[in-house]
Amino acid sequence: MNIGVLGLGKLGLPVALATEAKGHTVYGWDVSSEVRARLGRIPYPFKEAGVEMLKCETRIELTPPQQMVKRCDIIFVAVQTPHAKEFDGTRRLTQECRDFDYTYLASALSELAPALDQSGASLIATISTCLPGTYRRELAPIVGSRNYVYTPLFVAMGTVIHDFYNPEFVLVGADNKGPLDHRILSFFGSIHNKPILQTDITTAELIKVGYNTAVTQKINLVNSFAALAQEVGANIDDFTRAISMATDRIISPKYLRAGMGDGGACHPRDNIALSWLAQQHNIPNIWGDAMLTREALTERQADFALKVSKERVLPLVILGRAFKPESDLEDGSCALLLANILREKGWAGLHHDEAVPNAPSVFFIATAHSCFIRTYPQGSVVIDPWGIVPDHESVEVIRLGRKRE
Repeated sequence: MNIGVLGLGKLGLPVALATEAKGHTVYGWDVSSEVRARLGRIPYPFKEAGVEMLKCETRIELTPPQQMVKRCDIIFVAVQTPHAKEFDGTRRLTQECRDFDYTYLASALSELAPALDQSGASLIATISTCLPGTYRRELAPIVGSRNYVYTPLFVAMGTVIHDFYNPEFVLVGADNKGPLDHRILSFFGSIHNKPILQTDITTAELIKVGYNTAVTQKINLVNSFAALAQEVGANIDDFTRAISMATDRIISPKYLRAGMGDGGACHPRDNIALSWLAQQHNIPNIWGDAMLTREALTERQADFALKVSKERVLPLVILGRAFKPESDLEDGSCALLLANILREKGWAGLHHDEAVPNAPSVFFIATAHSCFIRTYPQGSVVIDPWGIVPDHESVEVIRLGRKRE
């Protein structure tokens, strides 16, 4: 295939070279003449495994965007979306945070957009990092959804080529509901045989930054335990070995179904107890923060339920008291936390663990019991944070955090 790479920086150049090494004809461009010169004999200024070797053999042709759209099947846009220096993580956060700067990306796409409506137009595939909502707000007015996908890469600087060849999965966001463009499928099929996850562009934007920030949370968690181990005389390496062996519940997809906060006789109380211990030793309190986050998210759900109940002029009924499905145990139940928060706000409605009233109501499913996957009274609203309730005639189902098709 003829592949364009617009933006030859720390991400774009390694990707361009890796793509060429797989047999594709690659055309590259960068607005900076200094960056363009890196394709020549000027040494690459960063430690990036494999780049210098591939540079010695490259035949990538420098091609401005207007010419690139005439030649390429796919154009990967790897233009920077920088953050201000004060938000690069090397300084304390002393002011309100802000979004990335999309000026460079918008400018690059503006140069490509006029050709998108033409017959046989290139497929534009942006790989730059964007916050969720950026496409709808900043980029759709430029490119629409015509021949456009968002396919960010999950690579680490220093090992871009290796990671590009060996990803865990490929993410492709497209705003049309049809099958993916055959060109993007053919391209990634020529690079590796990893699975492709297709979603809408906004969700793809969320997955990209969510992936990165999940790594931060993971590192912060283990470093918090290291600080605690230092204070109490425990061995953090044995701790991490134990956690790494927990491949059923911790290093696994378990507990990754969005719904209510966790509960039971162990989880909340252990976090709260560790929060106390962290306070005793003046350690950053990730455990207390976890409980405050759990509480704040539950209050957000409570406020939403009250809002829907008021707007629909229907009573609010909470379904589920147990801390997990198909159980009657209520220890540490987030469903009970929800009910208690609602009572603080003046709610005096019904709270059932299995029975469902026959009168039209706003039903909030606080525990994902299978008995709640049922038919509800006509005129009701079901608020489903778990995404388990199917559509029902004359019943509005609101699946929290799940895009309406």
